Amino acid sequence: MNITRCNCGALTVEINGENYSMSAKSFDKTFPDLFSGDYKAICHSCDYCVNHWGIDLCGCGCGEKFGECQENIEGSDRPAQCIEEGVAGCYCNRGW
Repeated sequence: MNITRCNCGALTVEINGENYSMSAKSFDKTFPDLFSGDYKAICHSCDYCVNHWGIDLCGCGCGEKFGECQENIEGSDRPAQCIEEGVAGCYCNRGW
């Protein structure tokens, strides 16, 4: 598992060749055995801040946290990404 931190504060985790981005808070909740503070900023932009693509972002691509989106359009009913076992994948409109 490769983990990188963006200057925006988001972390991107590579699992089986797929990248999953998330806020540090979501990282700590999703990977309780790891600590987000251990990873230094090594990139200047990522899918999370540029493309609004992450496990805790709305699937419509608006950039809002999942569940807080007011867009009520296709994709608003699911997160942009999911890494739960057996459901991994991207479910978003990729906001760009």
